[in-house]
Amino acid sequence: MEMVRLTERLGSYFGTSEGLLVVRPPENEALQLEDGDVILKIDGRIPKSVPHAIRILGSYQVGEELTLDIMRDKREHKLEIKMLDESRNRRPRPVSALRRKY
Repeated sequence: MEMVRLTERLGSYFGTSEGLLVVRPPENEALQLEDGDVILKIDGRIPKSVPHAIRILGSYQVGEELTLDIMRDKREHKLEIKMLDESRNRRPRPVSALRRKY
């Protein structure tokens, strides 16, 4: 997953003055995030930076539930999430990606 902190100009485009913009959604589809979403709160906590959001999300164990408050298409949404084992959602890497290039 790739996120960036909103600037004032990006905020006006996405309909909010605060939050973290999801540039590339996570491979873990359980989070239900899409590119262009703006994360406002994670289970009631306001992430102050990208590393802070990653720490918050990383603190949840498999099977725990949380709520993500997001902006999507300039409308607020609440996503009810149940954390899954990420290893089940990973796609196998092609053999060519594992080979070293000399």
